[in-house]
Amino acid sequence: LQRLWINELASQGDMTAEEYRAFCKLHIGVPILRNENEKFRQSYDEHMKWRDYQEKLRFMAEPHDFPVTRLMTVKQHKQFLDELYIFFTSQGFKLTDPENLRWGDYD
Repeated sequence: LQRLWINELASQGDMTAEEYRAFCKLHIGVPILRNENEKFRQSYDEHMKWRDYQEKLRFMAEPHDFPVTRLMTVKQHKQFLDELYIFFTSQGFKLTDPENLRWGDYD
């Protein structure tokens, strides 16, 4: 679902899929993990927090790919996806409704 939405964002917006992925990791994923994972918070604060914004985005993307979503619990990843959906649909993006995927309605 996350990859589907990232690709949908790229097809509608002005960034590449990898740029949207980095944006989501930084703006949605990092706050979730910093609040709930002490080890992540310490690592992020030591290696990333002091960097400028553009550098943080670069480190969220390939080839650096600072780990964020892959460290999440199921509950945290659901929160991440919920926040991603709400944020981007409120900006006018059309993302596949996950309930439609459940029932095979892809329109």
